[in-house]
Amino acid sequence: MASRIIFSIFLGIAFTYVVQAQLVVPGKCPDFPAPAECPPEPDDECRNDVNCAELYPGQGLKCCKDGCDKVCTRPILPLTSRHNQTKPRNKNPGA
Repeated sequence: MASRIIFSIFLGIAFTYVVQAQLVVPGKCPDFPAPAECPPEPDDECRNDVNCAELYPGQGLKCCKDGCDKVCTRPILPLTSRHNQTKPRNKNPGA
């Protein structure tokens, strides 16, 4: 009986880590200016992107280091490709 309880707890913890590992907000963290000095103890707002999703649901924030602490911030998204756009038509096909 005790082994079932321990196994259930283990599965719950493992499932939590798997779910958290799967949630990664796309994009990259912005560059923050280097701070002149950091406080002795970090005052992190988050540990990973999951924390930002829990704190600010639906906002798509990423957990990034701002120089001293980790904060939830808007990521820099990659530019979209222009290859998917249609090409201009040739006005003079016989030329």
